[in-house]
Amino acid sequence: LNTLLEGKGKVVSVEEKPQFRRKYRITVTGGSEDRISLVYYIYTDNEDYMKILQPGALFGFKGQFVMFTPLNSKRTLYIFDLLLEEGAALVE
Repeated sequence: LNTLLEGKGKVVSVEEKPQFRRKYRITVTGGSEDRISLVYYIYTDNEDYMKILQPGALFGFKGQFVMFTPLNSKRTLYIFDLLLEEGAALVE
């Protein structure tokens, strides 16, 4: 926690959901080689992401890791909450 985390994944949604003193939430899904599925809730104040990102787009990001929540007892699905430092839509 409280470290910088880098990742990439597919955008699920971009919506106005204030939390952590940020106005917008970008929801991204991803995973790793360890068969762990991740949902990233990435918070930002930059309204441009509402216009740029579409569901299904590949998004690369770096942000401050502030909280995680396991979603099952097997600990194979997590939500990671991040405060966006920098991010970009990636070309596949």
